[in-house]
Amino acid sequence: MCFVLVAVAGVESDDNQVTTTTAQTSATTTLWKCRRRVTEVIRRMRSALTSCTADTSDVHVPLYISLLVLTGYVLLGALLFGLWEREWDVLVGSYFCFVTLSTIGFGDFVPGTSLDAWSSTPKLVLCSLYVVCGLALLAMCFDLMQDEVKRVCRKVAIQLGLVQPHATAQRMSADSDAEDT
Repeated sequence: MCFVLVAVAGVESDDNQVTTTTAQTSATTTLWKCRRRVTEVIRRMRSALTSCTADTSDVHVPLYISLLVLTGYVLLGALLFGLWEREWDVLVGSYFCFVTLSTIGFGDFVPGTSLDAWSSTPKLVLCSLYVVCGLALLAMCFDLMQDEVKRVCRKVAIQLGLVQPHATAQRMSADSDAEDT
């Protein structure tokens, strides 16, 4: 862009040839500095993102936190769908959320299908977003609960003398290596 403007200005008059050349050199220098700066910022961002290797093996989320998050999400959806749908109450909304998020999906209740529904298309889009985010949340909570149950079972097995502590540590490192591949 700068080169085009400078070139047009240089064609109009030969007297300003020195000024045009100086302006063109200045614009080129500015563009190269800008390009180097952007390249440097991108390089720093890549190195910062790839060098982040946080050890999350020591993170333990209690079971009640995962259950509380899931219950809260279902109740939030129940309230949302109870307000949107005139024929639904909170109980029907919670039934719909539970059945949908547990992937049972009977299809007996579907939001946005009533005859007097206001703009049913946005309702279906928001319902789809709710379900997709809910399935991701459900999978995450199940994974956290599974890790917590494994940890508690290993701890109980060590206390009962069923498993040696060093064997459990080796098995845990082998399990984490297998999950990484």
